[in-house]
Amino acid sequence: MKKSLFITMILLAGVFTFTSCDKTEEVEPGTNPTATIQGSVYVDTDLTNVNMEEAPQGTEIFFRINSQDLVLNPQAGYTYQTLQYKTTVGSDGTYSITLPTATHQAVNVTIQANQFEAQQTQPDNSYKDVVFTAAPVGQATQAEQNYFVDINYF
Repeated sequence: MKKSLFITMILLAGVFTFTSCDKTEEVEPGTNPTATIQGSVYVDTDLTNVNMEEAPQGTEIFFRINSQDLVLNPQAGYTYQTLQYKTTVGSDGTYSITLPTATHQAVNVTIQANQFEAQQTQPDNSYKDVVFTAAPVGQATQAEQNYFVDINYF
């Protein structure tokens, strides 16, 4: 009796050893296609001429995307995040950024340049400290496309 119980236990151990649960494959998340937005940033820091000047190097520009726009089949009732990306103005007054987009629809991007304070040359050649602001700009993007969006401070 003890011998048959021992053999049964060995057989059960063997069954459990060679039986496994279903293997779950981990799926790598897909990467979204991208779009590039670039442009020049202008500000009127010198009122003695008619030309706009380049915005200062390092001025921050923010790009906001509703993540729901990136999803093929969004879930009803789910609160999607607003994704925010940032770039800065270069020494030549330009910026460039590559953002995620989608192939199934256009993705709306809100572009907002950060406020900054600088001296503005007045028509009488005096100087005045001014806080410069730029209005938000909207741009719809699609996969693998380039967009040129200039930003003007006032």
